[in-house]
Amino acid sequence: MKAFAFVHDSCRIDDDRDPEHGSRAAEFARTLVHRKTLPLPPDEMELLARACEGHGDGHTVDDITVCTCWYADRLDLGRVGLRLDPKYLCTDAD
Repeated sequence: MKAFAFVHDSCRIDDDRDPEHGSRAAEFARTLVHRKTLPLPPDEMELLARACEGHGDGHTVDDITVCTCWYADRLDLGRVGLRLDPKYLCTDAD
């Protein structure tokens, strides 16, 4: 889901610890959809909100689209100097 890449970290206050940024990003996405700036049907908006809200919590089980968003975000943790722990992947690390 391209919209996840656009909004999931857009409401960060701090690049270090900001546990509420995902919830703020979900609300921002809802605002964009309401304003018709981000054209998403309700079912896709719900998936985007779940992906944003949960992407920093370490969850690994949800709808495959949501998990794909989390997986993509976690694969990019090296950009902030973090090493990916395989237990946070949404599939078995073999």
